[in-house]
Amino acid sequence: MMIDNQSYKHLVFSLDKKVKLVYKSDVIALLTDIIEKIEQSI
Repeated sequence: MMIDNQSYKHLVFSLDKKVKLVYKSDVIALLTDIIEKIEQSI
């Protein structure tokens, strides 16, 4: 099965977007966690 350049770029692009989305939500979850811990210790 041959993958032409256009669909390959599209695949990489959508994978990249998914990864960034997951990464972003992970970071937000981590930050929320840290903030909650700080608020508890005050």
